[in-house]
Amino acid sequence: MYEFQLLGLFLMFLLVVVYYAKDDNIKRGNKVFRGIILITYIVELVGTVMYILLESGGNISTFSRIYLIITNLWFSLLAIYYTTYLFKAKNNSKLGIRDLSLGLFIIQVISSIIIFVSPLSLTRDNMINYSEHFIIYLICFYLTIEFLVLLMGIKKLDKSNYLHLVVMFVSQVLMFFFQLRSPEMLIFSLGMIITTYYGYFMLENVGTKELKNITLERDYAKKQCIDKSDFLRILSREIRIPLNTIDGFSQVIMDSDNIDDIKDNIKDIRSASRDLIDVINGMIDLSMIESGNLEVIDENYNVYDMFDDVKNIAESKLREKKVEFRVELDNDIPEILLGDSARVSQIILNLLTNAIKYTDKGNITLKVDSVKS
Repeated sequence: MYEFQLLGLFLMFLLVVVYYAKDDNIKRGNKVFRGIILITYIVELVGTVMYILLESGGNISTFSRIYLIITNLWFSLLAIYYTTYLFKAKNNSKLGIRDLSLGLFIIQVISSIIIFVSPLSLTRDNMINYSEHFIIYLICFYLTIEFLVLLMGIKKLDKSNYLHLVVMFVSQVLMFFFQLRSPEMLIFSLGMIITTYYGYFMLENVGTKELKNITLERDYAKKQCIDKSDFLRILSREIRIPLNTIDGFSQVIMDSDNIDDIKDNIKDIRSASRDLIDVINGMIDLSMIESGNLEVIDENYNVYDMFDDVKNIAESKLREKKVEFRVELDNDIPEILLGDSARVSQIILNLLTNAIKYTDKGNITLKVDSVKS
């Protein structure tokens, strides 16, 4: 058994290292379980010392009392751990958990004093005889709390978490039963390791993954807020430019008597109006995409008529620039196609708008090829 105790101590040391090596935001998942891990490690450490003293013929009465006090604390923390799940399911404030923790803390202090001063009943192997000690009543009390939590949480707790809590409760009952049957062995030490490891991998580690996902979602939401702020800043600029153009040329028209100048200015107003319509349509499309309501309409349309409209709009945008605009269409393209001509022309115009925006001289060519299948 000495070797098994050392193995248990090593296993708990690994769990402590793994748990406390995590990021502080992740460890914050459940502070009670953090205490359970530490207490389990301390129990294994005290148990190992007891076996070493037994092997060397030393007196283990003091360490036995410490072992009982820490075991009592472990079961107390498990009762609080169970209750935290019930309070979360009922959406109660932390006040209830604090009241329970305070009550169990008072019980813990009083029971620790009683354990420390009460006489120890030992087996012939000088191990603690639990069946004749006050601690069995305390453990039964904590197990009763856990059992009541499981009863009240049948319909309130998450099914997956509920099942894991039931397994942990059964493991505690079993180790309590076997410890009473075999007082010469530290069954509690083995049971605590199994229960703690099970709780970590089935409940706490899952919570860690969820917390990581929440952190990623929070970071993504922050990024979206920044992106939307940039989008609104750019959008306000894109709206302001055509509005200023419309307002400026309208004032020029009011002050002008030359019909030719007025016609030229009206062309500029119309071009700015189209830019403004494009921006507004883009906003509407973005809103529809985010809400999942954007529809693509399949209908027959004349592809050459569509490209004529695209060419006219592009040339109107290029009027103030010394840039030649060319359209080269593959002669094999059928005259009638099936699709959403408005979306197709929108995509092409978005590409052409960028080309027009960043081309100050030379030419822009829209070349369209086709693949037959």
